Amino acid sequence: EGNRRILERGQRIEQCGKEGNMAEQKIDNKALEEAIDTFRSDKERDSYVKVMELMEKSTVLVPAMPPADLDPELMKQMKEGKPVRFPKETKIVPCLLRKETGEQALPIFTSPEQIPADKKPPMVMAMPFMGCVSMASANPDKVAEIVVNPFSGIMILNKSVLEVAEKRRKAAGQIKTVQMTKEQFQD
Repeated sequence: EGNRRILERGQRIEQCGKEGNMAEQKIDNKALEEAIDTFRSDKERDSYVKVMELMEKSTVLVPAMPPADLDPELMKQMKEGKPVRFPKETKIVPCLLRKETGEQALPIFTSPEQIPADKKPPMVMAMPFMGCVSMASANPDKVAEIVVNPFSGIMILNKSVLEVAEKRRKAAGQIKTVQMTKEQFQD
């Protein structure tokens, strides 16, 4: 009951109990949380830039629904706390928050402590923030914004912020190839 499941990039799930929570060992966003607090109090542009720089390099937690057709053996392994690999075709559905306007937001959390006990999702995926940006950008009809730590130190990243982040993600993903002759390489 008190356990959380974490899906990590590479389709791996780990069961996390109260002692030795594996998510806390792998995700350390304390600097990001401090930067968000600073931005929320001073609303300065420099503070915002710092938050976004840290966020781009962060791994965050995304609430999700476990696959409906999960193999009973994989479920058993998950419950025993063993790492689990899903088949590639497995579809993981993130949980979305519905706003008063009817629009939906993708909630992300900087640490397990930011998820209130009464709001624990069935499963939590650990994924790079830029993966969240990509997911939101690929589904503009379903996701209006990303909400960071929606139940505590809330920070909203609207469509314009996500568009800039998506451009940065794509630019970072472009590998520049330089052709060199054998002689140039040896110099």
